[in-house]
Amino acid sequence: MSEHGVKTVLLVTGVLLTVAISLGPVCYMLLTALSGAPDFLLPTKPLILTFDHLLSVITSDTLHFLAYTRNSLLISAAAAVISVFFASLAAYALTRLPLPGKGFLLGGVLALSMFPAISLVSYLFKLMAGLGWINTYPAPILPYVAWTLPVSLWILVSYFAQVPRDLDQAGRIDGASGFQILMKIILPLAAPGVFSTALLVFILAFNDLN
Repeated sequence: MSEHGVKTVLLVTGVLLTVAISLGPVCYMLLTALSGAPDFLLPTKPLILTFDHLLSVITSDTLHFLAYTRNSLLISAAAAVISVFFASLAAYALTRLPLPGKGFLLGGVLALSMFPAISLVSYLFKLMAGLGWINTYPAPILPYVAWTLPVSLWILVSYFAQVPRDLDQAGRIDGASGFQILMKIILPLAAPGVFSTALLVFILAFNDLN
């Protein structure tokens, strides 16, 4: 076999192993969820799959699975959009404006993100109760925005810094304002990073809610 053929075999083998390792736990969870109690303890031959367990969870009057899932999706999506929006504004300012102490500011933001969020729960409850936001969507959305904003800022700063400054100057020559440059030049070029950041924030918030 030629050297190219060996490299191809190794590449395909590596990809298949990566896919198997990544999807293995997911397949196991699906089989466990769709298996009956005897099949879960001691699998039979052939394996009998059933959707009764999933249907009982979805249709239960006490678990409220669909309502809780809907709330988690709405809160996570709102937190992702708001966090990425404000992080984009801050990242644009940090990468484009001559602000003193940028490194100190980013370091301070990172240090604040290491503060344990659980220690603020009691104070957040008092704050939300004082605002009359108990059992409302803004009550969990705003804390998640605050907790995920440092991560969003650090990621977007690295992406925005890679966009050439010559494009900003070209936009200003055409009469664009700073906000227009951000919305029409920076964000489209950094769209993969913005989408990745929003997805990461969504996953962080959704995992914390479930």
